[in-house]
Amino acid sequence: MTIKINSIFCLFVLFAAIVITSCRSESDELIETPENESLKKDSNVASLMFRTSMNDGSIDDSIDNSSCFTVKVPFTIIANELEIVFNSQEDIDSYDDVFDDSDEIIFSFPITLIFNDFSEVIIDNTDQFNETSQRCDDNDENIECIDFQFPFSASVFDSQSELIETATFENDRDLYQFINDLEDTDIATINFPITVVLSEGTEIVINDLDNLEDAIQDVINDTCDDDDDDDDDDNDDDDNDDDDNDDDDMNTERLSEILTNQNWEVLKYKDNQNNETKNYNDFVFDFLSNTTLVVENEEINETTNGTWSTSSDTELQIILDFGSKAPLDKLNGTWRVKKASENQIKLEKDDGGVSEDQLFFKSK
Repeated sequence: MTIKINSIFCLFVLFAAIVITSCRSESDELIETPENESLKKDSNVASLMFRTSMNDGSIDDSIDNSSCFTVKVPFTIIANELEIVFNSQEDIDSYDDVFDDSDEIIFSFPITLIFNDFSEVIIDNTDQFNETSQRCDDNDENIECIDFQFPFSASVFDSQSELIETATFENDRDLYQFINDLEDTDIATINFPITVVLSEGTEIVINDLDNLEDAIQDVINDTCDDDDDDDDDDNDDDDNDDDDNDDDDMNTERLSEILTNQNWEVLKYKDNQNNETKNYNDFVFDFLSNTTLVVENEEINETTNGTWSTSSDTELQIILDFGSKAPLDKLNGTWRVKKASENQIKLEKDDGGVSEDQLFFKSK
């Protein structure tokens, strides 16, 4: 009887071993992937993805003058004694070409800084901000000239739990943390296709890791300059960024509508290379539909009348005339419209100096 029981037990153990071996074999087949499809933590493509997904500190360089961190929105600055509130990245983008080293920018503290690794620190005063900026190493490894288009996902086999999970990435922070947390024994595969976007807006569809590695490496070798777009703001005679009015529907009628829909204040006025914005901080400009321009000096409650008109003979222009009334007379002349939106207008004109005059209006 004992022999019979032992025989049955042995058969049971043998059967269980066969089942387990069979299941394990199927699992092994499931997680095995070709070498070029598996994302390894120590691979070059993982490193490139990691660097690309870092927080891009250059997106607000014209405001904080540092590419190793960004200022977390919302925040407020006083620029040339004018208060400006930033509630979104779109707000920051709209000021990308406004400020340069001639502008006096003061933050309203406290503010929160977000570093390239997405860590955050609260700054309470100017001394702390300056100290943090000075400690910053702007020669970071962040790749700024190419971005991932989100969302996309990856499948991961966890060797410890022996479970396959799906990780979905909604933004750079998600992807950065995912790659940072990968274990050497993890087996991860990106669920292709995905899309990457170059700095000039070109979209590239990526179908595998080799394709992705080549795409990132190509832009680094050919077009990527990690200190690129924000360093030439004060080079006013560089015509490469002059034609930045990308509204195809902008014409004299549309421009007139924008001007007359709200009142305006001077965001910045630069006479040749001299920043004279403070001379206009108290003025409010009201463009009337009859081409009269009423300017109120709110500090002394004084009103000045001028005229305005638009032209599009060779390019879109605004003609301003305040007669000899100082300091408004310095705004007289024909201004080229370089950018126009509901909230901001950028104007330029030649004055015979070493650079062009710049006039920025901001809706009030």
